Amino acid sequence: LKSERDSALEDLRATRETLNRKERDLQQKRQLVDGWRSKIEEFKGNKDTDERSMSDSRSRIRDLMEQLTISRKQCEFMKTQWNRDLELYHRALRDVERLTADIDNLRGRSTELEKLNKKM
Repeated sequence: LKSERDSALEDLRATRETLNRKERDLQQKRQLVDGWRSKIEEFKGNKDTDERSMSDSRSRIRDLMEQLTISRKQCEFMKTQWNRDLELYHRALRDVERLTADIDNLRGRSTELEKLNKKM
């Protein structure tokens, strides 16, 4: 039971680390998109900007937006997985507590039966 609990805790920790990493990735990609948006605004103000550069920037922003969407979906998936793992951990913890109580009760009953047996 302890190894199951340790395993569940390790899975939970690993899931949290992955979730945190994905959220950092998502934040970085958002910053990239914001940076490119700023560049586009700068380009709009510059009358000498050539159309090819603008097209490349738009294409890059579309790519970044797609990556952002994918990262967001991955984060949502990781959150769902983390919540599921957390529920499994709590379930296992409740099982451990219940089994510990059962063992304590059985030990007490065993002691009572031994005393009764000695009296007879």
